[in-house]
Amino acid sequence: PVVKHVLEGHLAVSQPDVSVAALAQKVLPLCDARDYVGRFVDRHCRYEYGLVNMALCAAIKELLRELMVRCAQLESEHRETGLSLAKLWYYIQPSRDTFAALQTVCRRVLGRKGGQALNAIYEVMVASSTQSTARRLCEFLTQRASIPFFTILSAWIYEGTLDDPYGEFFIVEDLRVVPDGEGAAGYWRGRFRFEDRHIPRLLEDVQQRVLHAGKCINVLKLSDELDEGIARECPTKQDLRYTADERAYIEAIDQAYTWASQALLRAFLQRPPYGFDLRGRLTSLKNYFLLGRADFFEQFLDHATEELEKSVGEVAMVRLESLLELYIRTSSTAGDPYKDDISCTLHRFQLEEACSRLAKGYELVISELQCFVECDDTGSVVSEATTALGASEGWLLGIKFFTLQYKTRWPLSLVFSKGVITKYQLLFRHLLYCRYVERKLCEVWVAQQATKELNLEGCTPSYSLRQRMIHLCRSYIYYLTVEVLGPNFHRLVQALDSVKTVDDLLELHEGFLDRCMKESLITDPSTGLYKSWSKVLSTCVLFVRNMQRFDQNCQDVQFTAASTAPRRPEDRRARADDIAASYRKMLSEPTYHNFLAKFRAAFDKALHLFLQQLAEQGRTRVEPHLLNLLTHLDYNGFYSSHYDAEAGRRY
Repeated sequence: PVVKHVLEGHLAVSQPDVSVAALAQKVLPLCDARDYVGRFVDRHCRYEYGLVNMALCAAIKELLRELMVRCAQLESEHRETGLSLAKLWYYIQPSRDTFAALQTVCRRVLGRKGGQALNAIYEVMVASSTQSTARRLCEFLTQRASIPFFTILSAWIYEGTLDDPYGEFFIVEDLRVVPDGEGAAGYWRGRFRFEDRHIPRLLEDVQQRVLHAGKCINVLKLSDELDEGIARECPTKQDLRYTADERAYIEAIDQAYTWASQALLRAFLQRPPYGFDLRGRLTSLKNYFLLGRADFFEQFLDHATEELEKSVGEVAMVRLESLLELYIRTSSTAGDPYKDDISCTLHRFQLEEACSRLAKGYELVISELQCFVECDDTGSVVSEATTALGASEGWLLGIKFFTLQYKTRWPLSLVFSKGVITKYQLLFRHLLYCRYVERKLCEVWVAQQATKELNLEGCTPSYSLRQRMIHLCRSYIYYLTVEVLGPNFHRLVQALDSVKTVDDLLELHEGFLDRCMKESLITDPSTGLYKSWSKVLSTCVLFVRNMQRFDQNCQDVQFTAASTAPRRPEDRRARADDIAASYRKMLSEPTYHNFLAKFRAAFDKALHLFLQQLAEQGRTRVEPHLLNLLTHLDYNGFYSSHYDAEAGRRY
C-alpha cells in the first residue's frame, strides 16, 4: 500500500519509491483535513453548541458534499482513463488549500460557541488576509454562521426582545431585576448587560449602541400608559445580515439606535398621553425638595415645628402627613398635577454620615449607615437609638431626620431612581435645617422686640449676636437657593433639549444633583467644610434655646405684672418701669454676661474656623463657588478684618 494509518487517525506514506512517496505526501494533508473536519461537524452540530455552530456545521457540510462530488468525479475518471498521482495532485490543489484553511478554522472554533465562534473565524481571516482562498472561505463561513446571531441582533434592536435560548449573544438578561419595586432603580443598568466573551469583533465598535437600542425599545414596550399613537416600530427596519462591506449593517444599527433613543426621549419629554412630562416632574421636585415654591413649606413649619422638635420616637407621622397635604393643597402648589406623589417620612440615618460617604466617593447604601431610628413601612417611628450624645446635645430630634418622599412609577423610576431621590432628600434635609435655624433666630428677634421700648442697654450685645447669626444664615440660604439650586436647575432644563440618549439624560440629571450637593458643601471633597458649617448652625441653635429660656423667665415677670394691669396711663408707665427693673436685674447677673460671652466666643470660633477653611480651600482648589460663598458670608472683609485684628493674622 502507498499509505497506512498511524496514531490519532493521521495517514503516512509507506511506499519506498521516492517520487511516488513525494506525490502521495502532498495529497495526504487533504485526507487528514477532511477527517478532522468531519469529526468536528459530528461533534459541534449538536444543540448544546448553539445555533451559530449549527449554522457553521451546515455550511461546512456543503463544502464536504462538494468534496465528495469532486472525489466521485476523480474516481470515475480513474476507472475510465486512469488517474496518475501527478494528475490527482493537480486536480485537488484547490480543495487542499480550502480544507487546510477549513481545518485551521475548526481548530480555532473547537469548544466555542456564539460570539466566541465568530471571533475564532475572524481571527483566522485576519491572520490569513494575504491568502485569497482562506479569506474567501472565512467570509463564506462568517456569512453563514452569523445568520442566527444577526437574527437575535435584529430582534433585539428592533423589538427589544432577547431570544437567545443557548446563551450565544453578547447581551444577557438578569430576570431578577424587575421594573417594579426596589429593582426599578437598577433596571436600566442592571437588567441587560454585556457578556464580554461573546462580543464579536464585527460589532465591537457599535456594541454600546446595540445595547442601548434594545434597552430603549424594551422600556417603550413595558410602558403601557403611552398612547397607541406613539410610533413603536423603527421605520428603517430590515433583516440584518453580515456582509464583507460592514457599512451596510453598521449603518442599519446606527439608524435603529438613533430612532430608539429619540423615541424614548420623546416619550420622557412629551406631555401625556404621548409622554411622561419629565420637565413637569423635575419642576415638581424642585418646588418641593428644593423649595422652589416655599409658601407651603412656611405654612407647614408654622404648625409642624412643635411636632418636629420632639424626640424622633414621639413624632406623630400621621399628623405631619395631614399637615403637609393640607398646606400643599392650599398654597401655590395646589395646581401641581403631581402633588399626590409627595409624602413625608423620617430617615433612619444621620445626614452628616451619608454626606461624608458621598464626599469620599462611596456609593450611598442605606443599609450600611448607622441606624438611629427604626420605622415601620408607613414611616412611623417604632423605636429610637438613645446615646449620650443624643441626650446631651438634643440632636436626635424629628427636625434632623424629617424629609419628603416622592412616589414614581415605571418608567420614570429610571430617571428618579431610589439613589436619585435620596440625593434630593439629602438636599431637602440640609435646606430644611438651615431654614429651621433661621426661623428659630427670628423667633428670638420677635421676642426681643417687646423689650425695645424699655430702653435696656444691657440687651444690645445679645441683639448684635442674634443679628449676626440671622444675617449669616440668610446669606447662606440666599447663596444656596439663588446661586446654586436656581442656576443649576435652569441649566438642567435647558440641556434637556440637547440630550441625544437616555444615558445622556441620566448622566445630566445626576450631574445636576452632584453639583448642587457639592456647591452646597454637603458633599464637598473637604469634609471639614460641612462639619464646620454644621458646628456654626449648632451654636446658633444652642444660643436660641438659651435665649428662649431667658425670655421665658422675663415673660413670667410680664405675666405677673399684666395680671393686674391698670388702664390709666400713669399706671401703665409704672408697670413698664417694674418690668424694666426686672429685666435690668436679670441682665446685671453674672450668669447672663457669662452666658453671652460664652456664646459669642463659641460663635466667633466656629465661624472663624469655617471661613478660614473656606478661604484655604478656595485658594487651593480654585473653585468659583467657594470664593463666591466666602464673598457672601464675609462681605467687604467684615469678619476677616475683625478676626485679623484679634488673632494678628489674615487667612
